[in-house]
Amino acid sequence: MEKVLFLGRFSPPMHGAARMNDLYYDVLKKKYDVEKIKINYYSSLEEMGRFSFVKLFGVLAVFFKLFYRLVIFKPKLVLFEIAPRGFAFYRDSVYAFVCKLFKRKIIFAIHSREVDRKRFKFVVGKSKVILLSESLYEEMSNVFSRENVYFLGNGILDEIDDGKFKVIMKQRALNKKPIFVFLSNMIESKGTLETLELCSKLKKAKIDFKCFFVGAFPNGDLRSEWFSKLEELGLEGKCEYLGVKYGNEKIEILASANWLVFPTDYPTESYPLVILEAFMLGVPVVSYDTGAIKDIVVKDYLGFVSKKKSVDELFGYLKKNIERKNWSRVREYFKRNYTIEIAGEKLLDIVDGELK
Repeated sequence: MEKVLFLGRFSPPMHGAARMNDLYYDVLKKKYDVEKIKINYYSSLEEMGRFSFVKLFGVLAVFFKLFYRLVIFKPKLVLFEIAPRGFAFYRDSVYAFVCKLFKRKIIFAIHSREVDRKRFKFVVGKSKVILLSESLYEEMSNVFSRENVYFLGNGILDEIDDGKFKVIMKQRALNKKPIFVFLSNMIESKGTLETLELCSKLKKAKIDFKCFFVGAFPNGDLRSEWFSKLEELGLEGKCEYLGVKYGNEKIEILASANWLVFPTDYPTESYPLVILEAFMLGVPVVSYDTGAIKDIVVKDYLGFVSKKKSVDELFGYLKKNIERKNWSRVREYFKRNYTIEIAGEKLLDIVDGELK
């Protein structure tokens, strides 16, 4: 079996890039002799972006693990999910330099819509790059040559079967009022506060609804601000924070929803897995034109993407379409496009091509 070394962010904590790397690692193991090196050292969202001696020792630990694997494991190919910018990018640049020093072929995977352009071009050189969408390449065309770029959209496990989906649709049809779900880390730029503003507009329009918020707050200050705004807008009876949910609990909450509300403008947002999860359960989405979201929500029955990133536009759309029930069409679209089997086969094709 060909040997592949996989460097990247793996869970914990669980976020989009880590989840995809976990899934892709499982895909690669079925065909290649694969070893992985986890390059993130934090175990919770609160630790992200903060300096600590644990992280410093983590950098050194990864460096020696990488050196050891290159010497002993001797991979033919390195798949490297590289950080797009900041300190993490400089750290990853060192790892990339070590791989090149050992003359290993590298495929760089980028899970972001923003990169440190000048320095990225120097680090990547003529190596192949995997981007999540062609629309993201438009912003990076002066960084990578088109012939060196592969496009690979995300895919997830289909966690329900068609029988379970029929039960979900019957239960959802019994909702006495539309249910909205915001499901993400409770970061401001993910749209936590704007979703409250949207709910306030729906309330003022005398539209009956319930909105559940699911996710982890990155810090106590934002948590306090969110609950203060909830009270200020008088949404205590309409909006409810359910905390962090995983596995079946998360699926059950999303399965109950009529809509996923996700007005994100997160700086590195590119190909949100939560939208794919919603589609898996037949749930349409309202979101902002951030990253590759416009390439995911491409049909009217899948929901709406505001190019202006406007709460008013989301409100206007929901006011007209709130009673829609295209649940089967949404799920069928997911099954044709966004399963891990589909994405995994594309990844294997890329790796096979580079191993030849």
